[in-house]
Amino acid sequence: LSASGHALSPASLARLGSAIAQMKSGLVRLAVGDRTMGDEGLEAFCKELENVRGAKLEVLDFAWKDISERGLVALGQAFGKSNHLRELDLSRNERIDDNSLMASLEPLSVERDQPAFRNLEVLNFSECGFKANGLQAIVDCLSSGQDKEGVEHERTLKLVVSGNALGSRIAPALSTLIRGKLAMLNCLSMSGCNIEDVGLEDLCRAVFLGPCRKLRSLDLSS
Repeated sequence: LSASGHALSPASLARLGSAIAQMKSGLVRLAVGDRTMGDEGLEAFCKELENVRGAKLEVLDFAWKDISERGLVALGQAFGKSNHLRELDLSRNERIDDNSLMASLEPLSVERDQPAFRNLEVLNFSECGFKANGLQAIVDCLSSGQDKEGVEHERTLKLVVSGNALGSRIAPALSTLIRGKLAMLNCLSMSGCNIEDVGLEDLCRAVFLGPCRKLRSLDLSS
């Protein structure tokens, strides 16, 4: 269902969420609403999907919806344990900053029964408003519940964080997803992130000074 750009009230989004939760065959792709959705609209939509773990939705596009902490919390509660979600677009939500990411993703990061967003293949946080601490919160969430003592995981992920002023302190966070048993990044897009020479040197060490079997694409342009 592609209906982005249309204003939907929280009540309408709640009805949509309820209908999706009751579908037997299942809707798999969804892009709805406009910038007026905000946290209230996303909360209303996600509330109806909590008990079915996001139903069978595989692709969610909530770009440019004026989402912040409350909306992220609702999204995590509905889809954090989804077995179906593969792509999540939260780009151009400028109110997604360090504080909102740390507050909303921490509850998912401390759960150890299963990885958060376990089947996610594409995660787009481009042109939001977070820095290095927000990036660390994303990494902590994605690596939560993984068996740190087990074998290397087969999971692969495309992570897009372009257009965020991450600065130079990025390597400690990203190295978790690039090397070792928790490595999952096969594509990393960080154009326009102001990582500077120091950040580039540290990132190169993380990529080249150890086993890095999955990373196939790295965008550091602009």
